[in-house]
This record gives sequence, structure tokens and C-alpha cells, in this order.
Amino acid sequence: MHLSVTDPRSGWSYTFSENDFNLSLFGSKTVEMLITVAPDASSGDYYHDAKAEGKVFGITVEETIYTNVLTKVTPEFSTIAIPVVAILGLVFLFNRRKY
Repeated sequence: MHLSVTDPRSGWSYTFSENDFNLSLFGSKTVEMLITVAPDASSGDYYHDAKAEGKVFGITVEETIYTNVLTKVTPEFSTIAIPVVAILGLVFLFNRRKY
């Protein structure tokens, strides 16, 4: 058997725990696929096609599976830090006025 990704996305990387192996008739095997998202990918759903290809009695057999990757953009430090500092500053000011 040979495992591959058809039409890989630019900037993404795909790694199989094992991409070339022998499989007995009616046998099965679990293989992990690691997908590394491109650093500049925007958040959203991305679909990928993985293909398994092998020969049975001299005939090439292909099977394609579809997988979905949902990405989320992590906010940068300043996006979180500035509002937190502003709120802490207001709390400090309101507490100082009471005394």
C-alpha cells in the first residue's frame, strides 16, 4: 500500500506514520496522518483528500478519503493585554477615589 495526499495545499505539510507498507488480503492497519497548518492560513474549514493505492492480484486499487481541518486564529498578545491593562487601570482609579 502507498498513502499520499492528492492536491496538497501550499504551505501545509502532511506526514503519515507509515506511508508504504504491505497488507495481507482482508488485513487492516491503522496509520496516523499529521497535518501541519500553514502559518498564514486564515481561520476556516479546509478539506484534504488522502489516497490509498495498492495492488490486489495485479490490479491497482485506489481508495480516497476526505478529511476536514478546522483552523482558528489565535489573538495576538496586544489584543488581549491592552483591554486587560485598561480595565485594571480603571479599577485602580475608582478604588483611589474612595479614600
